[in-house]
Amino acid sequence: DRGGRGWQAIAGRDPDPAISAELADTLAHLLSVLDEPALQSLARDQLSGYSQQEMAQRHGISIPTVQRKLRLIRRKWERTISDAPT
Repeated sequence: DRGGRGWQAIAGRDPDPAISAELADTLAHLLSVLDEPALQSLARDQLSGYSQQEMAQRHGISIPTVQRKLRLIRRKWERTISDAPT
């Protein structure tokens, strides 16, 4: 438990089931475009509210590497979102 930080704090205690399902589907899709399990794990950590220092420690990598990988994740997700039909 991360003390209510991150995306879980947005959802509230009793989110609408339809919205919860849509969020879960969207998250699953966004994670699926990350072709490396390490990127998926970092993305989950970021969404859960871990700091970059915590992520570096958890994954055994440097903070600059965490930052580089988060930028890569952001670029992949931005491309995915911009390519999605509206």
